Amino acid sequence: MSALLLFLALSAQEAKKYVWEKLEPAAVAKEADPLRAELTAEVQKMVDAGKPSSAFFVVGIGGGYHCFANSGEVLFALAEALPLLPAEMQPRVKEYLKKVVQENPPWTQACLLSPGAMYAPLPPNARDPRRIDVPVVNAYFAWKYADATGDWASIEKGYGDFKNHFGRVKETPQDYAQTVGAIGFARLSSHFRKDASDAEAKAIRGLEAGREYEKVFDANLARHLGTHDWSYPAFTERRKEKVVVTAFAPEVMRMLRETAQAEVKGHAGAVMDAWARTWFLTRPNLPTFYGQYYFKEGPEKAPIFMKKAWKGEQHDFGQENAYWTPDVAATLFAIRAYVLGEPAA
Repeated sequence: MSALLLFLALSAQEAKKYVWEKLEPAAVAKEADPLRAELTAEVQKMVDAGKPSSAFFVVGIGGGYHCFANSGEVLFALAEALPLLPAEMQPRVKEYLKKVVQENPPWTQACLLSPGAMYAPLPPNARDPRRIDVPVVNAYFAWKYADATGDWASIEKGYGDFKNHFGRVKETPQDYAQTVGAIGFARLSSHFRKDASDAEAKAIRGLEAGREYEKVFDANLARHLGTHDWSYPAFTERRKEKVVVTAFAPEVMRMLRETAQAEVKGHAGAVMDAWARTWFLTRPNLPTFYGQYYFKEGPEKAPIFMKKAWKGEQHDFGQENAYWTPDVAATLFAIRAYVLGEPAA
């Protein structure tokens, strides 16, 4: 028993570093200059547009999904990009982000959907994402914003709401989204000199459980994937309610790289190497490569999670890229970059 307790203590201590160690961008090589220029141009487009909004993606008979509807995701993406942008551009990006916080607080009114600020009119049967609760991952996204910009005063206004949202996190977080939310709330609490012990403990338990990648993924698959829908919801907080909310955080990816890299590679590799070899393309009109690939070998060669999704009854696992929302390619790209550590080339 004492040996077991010692193992658990060491495991918890190891997990603790992922809760508190902030990841900083490494020195960027000269060869990356074209990519930095492209990043700068894309951020400039966002800033020039003045107001972010959601996009509605129709996924065939499965209905449709709102993507990019969470203000927290905008805060996270631009806060991550900020150190890589030209110095003269950064003040304007910070102003843009502060306006997003003011107009769509990530703790109360996180939905970016607003009349007259959409890419296209909504279908009559589309669910209004403003009815969805604030994502628990927004505690992390808010911390990321404040840490990158220094605007802690704006985020402090929402601390009480973030505390309420944190109450939805299980004693042992059931997925990476809840773990990310616990990490974020722990960091917010620490900065504002509040008790962070509960958030830290939940984050540690979530990180320890999260080493079982396939188990966490299978639970997410059952939780998020509805009928006539295709996705790879490894880091998804929400999907079935017709709003896609991602829960990506570098700290969780680092944990997977250092403790479960082989399992993640085997699981995601089945998707990218066989089931969806054009995973990097979103919404193209393509033939069903998966069915062709296994035409002679049979569906028993399918990745195990696809068998579970279709209960072994589907004889041609069509590659329905045309129905994928952008989070699929983004998730697989993040896995290759952060977990597998593949070079940029």
